[in-house]
Amino acid sequence: MPHDRHQIKAGLSYQGIKHKYLFESYDAGEMTYLTDDRSLPFLYTYGVGSSYVERQSDLIGAFVQDDWLLNEVVTLSLGVRYDVDIGGNNPDFEHPLLPGQRGTDWNNLQPRLGFTWDLTRNGVNVLRGGAGLFTGRYTATPSLAELQFNDVSGRYLQFRISGLVLGLPPEYWLTVDDPQNTGVPLPPTIYLLGESFRLPQSTQVTLGYTRRIGNSRLFFDIEGIYVDGRDEPVLHDSNWAGNENPGRIDPTYTIVGQWVDEGYSEYKALQLGLNGTIGGGHLISAWLSLSDKKNIQDDPQGSTDPSD
Repeated sequence: MPHDRHQIKAGLSYQGIKHKYLFESYDAGEMTYLTDDRSLPFLYTYGVGSSYVERQSDLIGAFVQDDWLLNEVVTLSLGVRYDVDIGGNNPDFEHPLLPGQRGTDWNNLQPRLGFTWDLTRNGVNVLRGGAGLFTGRYTATPSLAELQFNDVSGRYLQFRISGLVLGLPPEYWLTVDDPQNTGVPLPPTIYLLGESFRLPQSTQVTLGYTRRIGNSRLFFDIEGIYVDGRDEPVLHDSNWAGNENPGRIDPTYTIVGQWVDEGYSEYKALQLGLNGTIGGGHLISAWLSLSDKKNIQDDPQGSTDPSD
């Protein structure tokens, strides 16, 4: 068997995604009361304007991989992948609170390395492993929220609080009969993406071992997995001055919910498996996973974390 055999793979991918989204948040309004008997209205929340938005994004990917047979027992896999999400972070969006357009995240080169090693040269004991960088994609929720609730275009959330809690006379109190024209209006609440909103990335490392059980067709597998995630989306109120000096930084708005790429996560797992065939040609596949995950905020539509 030659020792310099290469099996090269390469590919391209493209997905054109268009969202047409209508979510009339607080369409019927929501009233909060000070008492259980609903005798004292406290806060009324409602939406103003249409929330219909359209969003176009293009996902482009490319990869090349070389499975290199170093000798009769060791195969080395070398690869690199590139992904870009054009439009997923609203690169052309402008707002008075943002310094300018945020641009597209082009820095997504992902090198990868893997190996398999037949320890006893007969397929009974096989060691395998790999490491690499992985880039996720933008989820629709943050970008759609920015297009819908920004107070410049689309819809915004309005709050009216009863003047009763502010010590004002009855003419400033909130009433159930006309909640949109009574009480004291608060500045609107909006949602934005961060100034630099990058694609989520992770470093993933695996190491596994497979052993055939006796002369059977069953195999025992054990594998360790470690994932270090970063640049993950997190939502926070960028208009809050802090608990030590409570108040709003910009009195024009109440809450400025901002999605930023400051999230991170860590995932560790040990997987035990039994796979193969038994009498009569029946297949068996059983796995036990022991895992531990820590993260700042769950991504509502998945991430680069294999536990999702």
